[in-house]
Amino acid sequence: MSKYSEEEREQIVVEYFGPGSPKENPRCPSCGEVLQLQSEYPSGASVFRLSIRCPDCQAEDVWQQGSPQTAWTKLQLAYCRERYSKGEAPRCPVDDCYVICTEYNNGIVDYRCPYCNRSGRAKR
Repeated sequence: MSKYSEEEREQIVVEYFGPGSPKENPRCPSCGEVLQLQSEYPSGASVFRLSIRCPDCQAEDVWQQGSPQTAWTKLQLAYCRERYSKGEAPRCPVDDCYVICTEYNNGIVDYRCPYCNRSGRAKR
């Protein structure tokens, strides 16, 4: 089974998390088939993994976050909070990927970028 080059893998991941449509999976750079993507967040680990597999040409790879979890600056967190409060999908101010938001009953929202692993918590 073949693996994707580092550049191809990063392009697939950025497309998966990025400004493209989150409803459609990225396509294989080798054959154009829609890729099968499986996200993994192992119990007790802070590193997110994404398994990538092409059902047509059988190429596959695994991507994982390359950096430890770090905090956004106050300005970056304010940007996420503002977009979320307007009902818009928050995007990471660093890499433009979609941000995962978890809202709690007390009005606190966790914001986390699955690509760069930055995060922050703010009152809604």
